[in-house]
Amino acid sequence: FDARTDAPVAAPFHSPGKVRDLKLTSDGGRLLLVSEDEAGQSGTPLNAQLYDAEGARLGTRFALTNFIPESPTHWIGGISGTGRRLVIVRGSLTQLWDAEQGQVLGSPFQHLNTAGATVSPDGSRAVTYSETNVFLINAVNGEMITALPHENTVDHAEFSPDSLLLVTACRDNDEKP
Repeated sequence: FDARTDAPVAAPFHSPGKVRDLKLTSDGGRLLLVSEDEAGQSGTPLNAQLYDAEGARLGTRFALTNFIPESPTHWIGGISGTGRRLVIVRGSLTQLWDAEQGQVLGSPFQHLNTAGATVSPDGSRAVTYSETNVFLINAVNGEMITALPHENTVDHAEFSPDSLLLVTACRDNDEKP
C-alpha cells in the first residue's frame, strides 16, 4: 500500500503458508517473508523467501530453524537494500544469511545476552551487538572484520544510507560515529 494514499501498489500475492514475519528493503523493491510450510505443521521450521515488489520469487526458499517471530528476542535484524543479505536475531545468537541462496554466511555470533544486529544498505557489512560488544562483519563471507569495544551497554547500531559510516548508541552519553 502507498502509505500516503492507502492505494495498493501491487496485486496481493500468496505465500505458501501463514506469514509470521517480514522485512521490506529500504527502497520497497524487495520483501522477505517468513512463513509456515504449506501444511502448517507445528514444530517444523519456518521458511524464508525473498520476493520482488510484484510478488515474483527471487532465489531459493530456506528454512529458519528455531526462529520464533512471536518471541520478543527473535526478529529479522536487518536486510540490505537489494534484499540479498539479512541478519536474523534469535535471542543471544545472530546469523548472517545470503537470502537469494538460502545459506548462512560464516559462523553464528553468540553473545551472553539478547543481541541486536543490522546490515548495511549496500550489503557489504553487517554489525551485531550486545552488552559492550560490537562486531563489524564482512557481509560477503560472514567473517568478523573487527571488534569495536565500548565502555557501556550498546543499545543500537545503524549504518548511513551510503554504507560508509556506522554509528552506535550506548549508555555513556556520547554518540560515536
